[in-house]
Amino acid sequence: MRVFLALGLTVVAILTLNNRTINAIAQHQKADASSKEGLQISLVTPKRQYKRNEKLKLLVMLTNVSNKNLYVLGSLEWGYNASLLLHIRDASGRDIEPTAFPDTQVFVDPDDPNAFLRLQPSHFVGTNFVSDLKFLNVTKPGKYSIYVEYFSKVSSNQVNLKPFWGQENGTIFSNLVWIEVLR
Repeated sequence: MRVFLALGLTVVAILTLNNRTINAIAQHQKADASSKEGLQISLVTPKRQYKRNEKLKLLVMLTNVSNKNLYVLGSLEWGYNASLLLHIRDASGRDIEPTAFPDTQVFVDPDDPNAFLRLQPSHFVGTNFVSDLKFLNVTKPGKYSIYVEYFSKVSSNQVNLKPFWGQENGTIFSNLVWIEVLR
């Protein structure tokens, strides 16, 4: 009888621990601003230090972190009228306004299936961003943080491909990348 009681208590303890682990993972995903509704955005820079006359290069990736196919806009373009925005702050946290930044006009025909991309689970789509530091207004020596925001200008109600990551899903933000501009 004691063996069954001990075995029963062990099973209950394992199930309780497993349930807590699942809840903790779900809470972490809710708190992670880079992941939402199965889509995650990541930002990478191949260099951490730049001279003032160099070009900044960034790699941006949208990853399907769900266990099902997910449709997204087929083109990743920069600007308020596109789907990606770049944010730069100095070491004190003050926003830096670029002197020039692309604002691509993206027009999507919701009935054109070629305008969208199917991301399978664990697959990603990405783009590069390359700019002179002077156009980003990042010419003073010091450290700067950079992050990217992704959003869709197209509503999922307009698109026949499902599930589509649309305007209703809001905005997701990438991880912070730190760079240093040298003297």
